[in-house]
Amino acid sequence: MQSVLVIGESLIDIVHGADAAVSGNQLGHTYPANSITLLALPQTSTSPAPTALTIAVAHSSVQHRAAITATGSLTGNGTGVAGQPVILEAQRTGETAWSSLATVTSGVGGSLRWSGTAHWSGSVRWRYAGSPAYAASTSPAASMVGRAPFTGQVRTLLAHRTHRPGGDWADAAHRRP
Repeated sequence: MQSVLVIGESLIDIVHGADAAVSGNQLGHTYPANSITLLALPQTSTSPAPTALTIAVAHSSVQHRAAITATGSLTGNGTGVAGQPVILEAQRTGETAWSSLATVTSGVGGSLRWSGTAHWSGSVRWRYAGSPAYAASTSPAASMVGRAPFTGQVRTLLAHRTHRPGGDWADAAHRRP
């Protein structure tokens, strides 16, 4: 039911009439020039669906410059969301800022996968910026440790230890004659 305000010569009348059809931005009915039409449209929900991201890092402790793999999934309302750009962010140990490491497109079932080289220690996480259909989200952080390769010599102070003729070491208190 719609109401039309009609301004007459000396009074204002509110006239109730049948609902008018609306198509696009056009009314399906015309009104006299001396009327004001109040058009109330129902509000529709345009909220994007909530999303969630998971992350896992294979071999979270790796040799410096070794290959690492980050995997995860993007879901919306519990269902995998494919075809969406998702950013893998990195944060070096001791720093507070996150930086973009790579952008991947979610695959079948919302799957995410990135492989690269470990040049440092820190954390990684997935970040989805959102779309009109899906809300933005960020995964928890996953730690990774890039261990430096050993290139030096081992020097050990061997107090109270002796070398046995067979080639092994023994505490001085447990020496065999």
